[in-house]
Amino acid sequence: MKIKRILAVALIVAALLFPSCAGGDGEMTTAPETSAVTTAPITENTTEAPPPAPDELLVLRDAAATDRVIDGGRAELLAKDYGIRITERDDIDIVKTVRTAVLAGKSDDCGALLLTTKSAVELFCEGHLQNLSVAGIEADAHLPSDDVSRALSFGGGVYMLYSNALSSKFTSAYGVLYRADTLEEELAKLVLDGDFTLEIAMNMAKGADSSLSANIEAKGISFIYRGLGGKLFDVGEGGLPTLAFGSDADAAAYRALLGSSASITAEGGMFTVTRLSAAEKGEFYLPMPKANSAQAAYVTPIDTDAASVLALPYGITSGALAKRAFEALSVLSADAPAKMAAALAPAEGDARTIAEKIVTSLSIEPSLVYGWGDMSEYLFENLVWRVDIDTVLADKSLADRREAVDIAASIIKSRIEKQGEEE
Repeated sequence: MKIKRILAVALIVAALLFPSCAGGDGEMTTAPETSAVTTAPITENTTEAPPPAPDELLVLRDAAATDRVIDGGRAELLAKDYGIRITERDDIDIVKTVRTAVLAGKSDDCGALLLTTKSAVELFCEGHLQNLSVAGIEADAHLPSDDVSRALSFGGGVYMLYSNALSSKFTSAYGVLYRADTLEEELAKLVLDGDFTLEIAMNMAKGADSSLSANIEAKGISFIYRGLGGKLFDVGEGGLPTLAFGSDADAAAYRALLGSSASITAEGGMFTVTRLSAAEKGEFYLPMPKANSAQAAYVTPIDTDAASVLALPYGITSGALAKRAFEALSVLSADAPAKMAAALAPAEGDARTIAEKIVTSLSIEPSLVYGWGDMSEYLFENLVWRVDIDTVLADKSLADRREAVDIAASIIKSRIEKQGEEE
C-alpha cells in the first residue's frame, strides 16, 4: 500500500514537471524539439508579366505639312503612358491616296491623317473626310468653346482638328511686333483694357516718325482687315458659309483700313505685322489693333496655308484608337498656348499677359480656307483704288463672288447630306 502511494505521487510530480508529454486524452504525445529549427527560405516569384505591346496607329502625313505628331518626345510618352505607338508615313500625293482608299472601302489602311489645310479642304469637299463625332471623337473633349476648329464646323460636324499638338496652329498666326526698348506702361494699359485701336497705333507711329507696316499684297491686307474685326464670311444655316462682308462692323473695319492705307504700305517702323515667333531683345508682341473701341475683342488671324490639321478618312470602321491618340495628344499638349505665350514674352508681367491674350484669340476666316470668291484679292484691289465702301458693296463682282460662295456651299451641303444618309 505504501509502495502504491509512492508511485502515485511520482506520477503526479512527473505530470507537473513535464506537462507537454501528456495529451488532452491522457495519451502520451511526442515532445517538440527544443533545438533551433532551420526553415527553408521561401522564394517569392518576383518576375512580372511584360507590359502589353502598344497599339499601333498609322498616321498618314501630307509630305507638305509643317508638323509632326510624334516629335518633342511625344512618341515615347504615348507608348509608355498611353499604350499607343504612332507611326508616321509621309505621302507626296495624300489626296490621291486617301481618295483611292475611301472609294475602295479601305479607309482603315490610312489610319489617322495629318494634312495641310489645302489637302484637307480638297478631301472634305469630295466627301472623303469623316465627321469626327461619328468616329466617337467629340469636339467638346478636345476643344475650348471658342476654338478655331468650331469655325469650320459644317453640317453639325467637325472634320478638321486644329489641335494644340500641332505647333503651326500658333506659328502661322499673325500679331503686331512692337519694336521698342521697353513696353510703355501707357501702351500696356491700353492693350489690356481693350482700347488698343488702329487710330491709337497710327498716332503713335506718326509721333515716332514710323508706321504700321504689312506686306503689300492681298493676303497681308486681309490679315490687317481681319485683325480689325472684319469678316468676309459668316456661319449660316446648317453651319455653311454665307457672305458677311458688308455688315456695319465690317464696314467700320474696312473704312479704318482704307483711311490708313498710306501708312500701312510703308515698310519698317515701330509696328510690323508678322507671324508669331520667339521675340528678340527689345521686341514685344501686341494684338492686331481693333477697328475702334466698339469692337468686342481682339482677333489673331491664322494663315491657314501654313497650318496643319488632324483628320480621319471617311468610312473608317472604328475610331476608338484614333480617339485615344487624339485625347492623349490633347493632354500632352495642354500647355502649348502657355509655351507659345512664353516664347512671345519670356519675362512675366504685362507683356506676358498680352501674349496670353494673343494666343487665346486665334481666328480663321473661312474664305482663306476654302478660297471661295478670293475676297482677299478683291479687298486689296479696292483698297489700292480707295473705292468708297458703299461702291464696294454694290459692285457687280461682289455679287458674282456671293454667287460663287452660294454654289460652293450648296455643293458641300449636298455632300454632307448624302454622307449623313450613308451613315
